[in-house]
Amino acid sequence: MPPSGKSSPAPGTPARLERLLEKARIARTSGHPNEALTILQGARQLKAGATPRRELVVAELRERSLAYTALGDYEAAHQSLALALENAGETPTASDGVRAEMAVLELMADRPEAATTRVEGLRGRGRRATLIARARLELFSGSTHRAEQALQAAEQAPGGIDELAPPAAALRSLVQLWEGRPEQARLLMDGVMIQGNPYWDIVRLLTMRALWIDSGDARYLRLALGIAEQLRFETRPRVLPGLVAAALSQHAVLLALTGQTFLAVQAADEALDVLGPLTLPEWPRAAMLHDLAVVFRDAGEDDKWTMAVDLWEAAPSGMWPERMLRVTGPRARGAVETPAVTRQAAGSTGTDLLSAALQVAEADDHWERALLRELVAHGELVGARWTDAHGSVVASAGVTEALVARDFALGPGSEAVTVFGDRALSLDWTDDTIERLARMARRARQQRQRHRDLLASLELAKGHHAEAVDALERVRRGPSARVAGGAFPSVAGRSRSLAQVLDQLGHLAGTRLPVLVEGEVGTGRRHLARALAAYLTGEPEGCVQLDLALVPEQAMVSTLSRVMVEASMAPCVISGAHHLTPEAASWFLARLNDTARGPRWLVTLDTTSQTPTALTLRDAMLSSRVRVPRLDERLEDLPDLIDALVVRLGGRPEQVGTAARSVLARRLWPGHVAELREALADAVVRAGGKAITPEHLSAQQEDPAAASLSEGLDLGYHAAVKTFRERLLLHALKTTGGNRTQAAKLLDVQRTYFMRLIRDLDTSAT
Repeated sequence: MPPSGKSSPAPGTPARLERLLEKARIARTSGHPNEALTILQGARQLKAGATPRRELVVAELRERSLAYTALGDYEAAHQSLALALENAGETPTASDGVRAEMAVLELMADRPEAATTRVEGLRGRGRRATLIARARLELFSGSTHRAEQALQAAEQAPGGIDELAPPAAALRSLVQLWEGRPEQARLLMDGVMIQGNPYWDIVRLLTMRALWIDSGDARYLRLALGIAEQLRFETRPRVLPGLVAAALSQHAVLLALTGQTFLAVQAADEALDVLGPLTLPEWPRAAMLHDLAVVFRDAGEDDKWTMAVDLWEAAPSGMWPERMLRVTGPRARGAVETPAVTRQAAGSTGTDLLSAALQVAEADDHWERALLRELVAHGELVGARWTDAHGSVVASAGVTEALVARDFALGPGSEAVTVFGDRALSLDWTDDTIERLARMARRARQQRQRHRDLLASLELAKGHHAEAVDALERVRRGPSARVAGGAFPSVAGRSRSLAQVLDQLGHLAGTRLPVLVEGEVGTGRRHLARALAAYLTGEPEGCVQLDLALVPEQAMVSTLSRVMVEASMAPCVISGAHHLTPEAASWFLARLNDTARGPRWLVTLDTTSQTPTALTLRDAMLSSRVRVPRLDERLEDLPDLIDALVVRLGGRPEQVGTAARSVLARRLWPGHVAELREALADAVVRAGGKAITPEHLSAQQEDPAAASLSEGLDLGYHAAVKTFRERLLLHALKTTGGNRTQAAKLLDVQRTYFMRLIRDLDTSAT
């Protein structure tokens, strides 16, 4: 019986919770977020009757927020993440992941100021999800240089939960695109683009549009139209907020650009119907409405054009008017500025600044932009722009590229309002007058921000109330282990399967349990064990290591005893545990869990081994087993693995060209990462410091262990068999670096028999 007043989890409760969370994730990603919420309600009821681990509580709340996000329910998603942040505690590895998701959610709701606040709160190690969130904010705000820096760090960062996060390479392509280098964006996509990934589809579509504007080649426009049509009609089941509206708006403007006006208006109408409260940060509401304004204006649909412009003006536009010129061309100019007659009909008459001040005071939001709109209207200008002390655009209205411009200083802070006209400006405005209007706009924004902060606090309080009602008699939890993985900078890859392994290792790092890293030969199980040891000690090479394949059977117990003393309380990596003799296995199992007086054992094991020792080890370390995926299960990691391995071999990633990468991507890798490393090592030597081409890799396709059939016919049966055996033995020795024990293991023969084969064939290989 547990102590009075406390509850203990029912047997199997954590496992049941994990199964329910995985079931909910599958339902959500399959396009059924409502079903996922129903499953999560069962998980919440199960959680209410127990005291689950902190990581399970946070995972359940994060999954709930993702389901609400898929449904476009910003308020519910925000509330769930706020509760997840509170439960995550002060551990950066746990709380930073939640803050990153909150930042992305704010960007999806077109709230960059709130997203900036979330990103500034990130304090922990650089995980991929948090770095990508930071990069998305920088890209959204127009700082492409800082976005590129964050993305370069993200490509080397460990994994983690990165739902609703695009690949870093896709965002790097967008950086090049918005810097006016579409050809470079296309080169970045080659070899790394993931087919069927909606983020890549959006980037590819925008790149084709930009290439068309840059080159004038109509083939790019036709390619863009085909991509947009496929994205529109094949992604409706996808649960990615804003994707359907983005696909429709882009298809609409491309139809208009190719002269299919009727179909373009139909697609634009449908895009307005499905435009929800959440959009893609990489193609937000402002960009979609800009495209729709082009369609409606060119089609002569003035009422719809005015409606699209009004909606666009209510969204934070930032630098999007300039960006739209890169992907739409001159037809984007003036698309979001209705004629002056329309403004006058709407009541924007008057020639003095008093009317502008009244309009600003009555505005619901975005007072800076409201002020600029009124200045444009009353000054008969073509555009206006407000910049801060750093030169960043705070707000803009109309066209900000004209022959005539005039600056108004906003006090000593170096902020300024610049107005643009298409003829000589005859304005009797003064810097003091514009500054007073700007102060009024600032005060209005500050008041609205305080109002939003109060609403956010109210939302959080409502979430606390709901959680308290669900918990009922649940006792408040005490400190628990760290969650959400760890930092493993030496592990290359960004696949989901590898991310799950890294997160599992991160969870185990917060315990004192021995860890069993299990995988096939060549998958990198020893490298992962060393990475975990480096994470635990903070030193890349600071752990004791022992390869049991190199230890004689009669000396295993004494060697293990010596290593135990040498490691003391630090982590100790034991490779090839399937080589343990029964006596050594008994000795090892007796000391496996004695972490109070011995080292933290990190053990690697061959998955294919079914010896009694291997089976006993798996049973003894059942709760801390980690399976390393095969290379064919994580082929999306191939670009990262190539870069990392080439660097470790003394080369440079840029040495491996696109053609060579394509050859490597098409190959089968039965030897997994070890075989890839051998191929790259040989290629680096052959290239001699120059670029690695397919010719440097072609030699790897020649199998020195296989005698050709034509040669066998020339030699005769017995001579051909002898030649094949000789080449097979030599190839095994080459593969294992001359290690005869490992070569015998590779050929699945006893070492004594292997030595006799070498002597019988009279080979001199060592």
